[in-house]
Amino acid sequence: MSLTPEERMAILDLKIEKANKAYDDMLANFKEERYSTAANRLYYSLFYACSALLVKNGYEAHSHAGNMTLINQHFVKTGVIPIGFKNLLRDALSLRKSSDYDDYFSIEKADLEQMVKPARQFIDLVDSLT
Repeated sequence: MSLTPEERMAILDLKIEKANKAYDDMLANFKEERYSTAANRLYYSLFYACSALLVKNGYEAHSHAGNMTLINQHFVKTGVIPIGFKNLLRDALSLRKSSDYDDYFSIEKADLEQMVKPARQFIDLVDSLT
């Protein structure tokens, strides 16, 4: 990805802003017991944060799986991001997919509750790295 430093910073700021807004949307939906929508917004808050970190470091993913692969390869395996966040990202993606595409899947409060605080921690970590 060939960007000027100014373009890179503008994209990075936008992605962090989107991560924070998606997280806030997740909290609002969680409080209203709309757990499927909350799962979607939780995943996307993490996805946007990952995308910001990739842009900052000159990587470009072309899919959700590519995003996860690059984060694992360049940040988890190198110790920049603790391995527990790899599991959070994997679990959030799985929950979002099940919620969005499986008509018979029902998310319970407990499914999401354990991800709320780590998601905030992940976004804050990424923000500190960018």
